[in-house]
Amino acid sequence: MINVLLLSIIYMAYSQREQAICNQEIYLDLDVDEEIVDHAKQNGTDIVLTTSKFFLLDDGLNILNTYTTPNNGTHICNLVSGHPLQSLFLLACQSEGRSPFFVAYKQTSNNSYSVFGEYQGVPTISEVFNKFAIVGNTLIIPQKNKLVFFTTVIQATSWYIRTTAYTLDAQFFNTSSLNITDFSLSSYELDQQTYYRILTLDYENGVFWADAISRSNNLIPFNNGFINVKQSFYIPYSSRFRQVTPVKVSQNITQFIIQTYADSSFQIEYSINNSYLQLLTTLNRYKDWNPFSSIRTNNNIVAVPYQNYQKTVVINLFNIGFRLNDQQTNLKQEPTDLLISASIENLILYFTSETQLVYRSDFDTLTLCTLSNYKVE
Repeated sequence: MINVLLLSIIYMAYSQREQAICNQEIYLDLDVDEEIVDHAKQNGTDIVLTTSKFFLLDDGLNILNTYTTPNNGTHICNLVSGHPLQSLFLLACQSEGRSPFFVAYKQTSNNSYSVFGEYQGVPTISEVFNKFAIVGNTLIIPQKNKLVFFTTVIQATSWYIRTTAYTLDAQFFNTSSLNITDFSLSSYELDQQTYYRILTLDYENGVFWADAISRSNNLIPFNNGFINVKQSFYIPYSSRFRQVTPVKVSQNITQFIIQTYADSSFQIEYSINNSYLQLLTTLNRYKDWNPFSSIRTNNNIVAVPYQNYQKTVVINLFNIGFRLNDQQTNLKQEPTDLLISASIENLILYFTSETQLVYRSDFDTLTLCTLSNYKVE
């Protein structure tokens, strides 16, 4: 308890010095063996998922409702995502060595949801995954060597998952093999049409990209390429890659943050037309701590979590909009603020607005921070 209090004092004092004010908390009613595992947003409501239930929260950290998840003794519902076209969200329930199933919850009133339709198994998926994405009606599930596209078909009183012909694998990217550690998506507009840039991260080689067009709310991939990030002088050739996070994309430009397992994180801009690669900045690692959880971005704010062997978490907050002048970039960048959490197994970190974020600061605690110095200078 003393350690937790000390950590709280440290992070509050440090953040206030740099104008990240963390002064609002909520304590969740968790069992001793219960873990917070994921977060999603649906219709302005935040969904905080644990290994046995989920909480509905508003932006002020007020609990709107609580529901028990349908864990069946073999599977645990450990991932959640809102559906962009429907007033519902999906839970992914998984078990090592078994195919997953999905559970849909549909909104019945302002702060109430109920199970919608039947549970939907996905027998063609055999590996446990740590994220999934829903774009329009397209459901994307990563496996070790491919991204698999499905279609969610939502009807009046039921729903189901349908297979598609689209898979992003080694053959699609014209490479000998894939060892996928992460993927991400970002949209851009061209000629009044929405396109999506899909970044697929390979453990050893770096970033493969694909473009997809949305037709009848279903993604159709049609173009692809490879970004050889190791051609940058600043990224060691021995680097192994952990995560890729888009910052902004257009038809020709892809700007992203790539994180390695042993080095720093790098903000890179890539031109598709001429394969020009530019390092914009290096987001310095926190001491010798290990990268942890997922990088989060919100306009100019980049939050990069790290964890030590005692499972204490430090979140580096960077302002990537800061430039010494219009022509100059910062080849190395130190964090503007640090947020510190007690020893935890899983980190929850999300933005509620352009200037506010919520993170898990203790086993059963979420903390709200207001940020005031992250505009472009």
